[in-house]
Amino acid sequence: MKPLANNRGFTLIEVLIALAILAIALTAAVRAASVATDSANETKLRTLATWIAQNRIAFISSSTVFPSVGESNGRETMANIEFAWKQKISNTPNSAFRKIEVQVLRPVGGGVGAANESWLANLSGFVVKNDQVPP
Repeated sequence: MKPLANNRGFTLIEVLIALAILAIALTAAVRAASVATDSANETKLRTLATWIAQNRIAFISSSTVFPSVGESNGRETMANIEFAWKQKISNTPNSAFRKIEVQVLRPVGGGVGAANESWLANLSGFVVKNDQVPP
């Protein structure tokens, strides 16, 4: 018989340590992938919210009627995601201009006026009276 001392292989402790290191590395990789996915989703929501705010300002700017001062809100769907928006139209020192501020709410928030409002986009613009624009 051959002596057992010449057997080559890993002890149980060595295998357990290797498995523990592998588990830690895989956990870190899964966490990194999760963070990247969350970041991509947040970027998508902010981009869509910015487009909605830009659309609201463009809609008001393209209107032939000079907007009246006040606040309004509503909902708009983009990419099958429903967002709530809130807009405020206010006077400026020059009476020929109005300031438009549009805020777009995170879709999970529960709507405009919810207790924990979380805005994704906040955009401002100005509109001028049509009779003030030179031909």
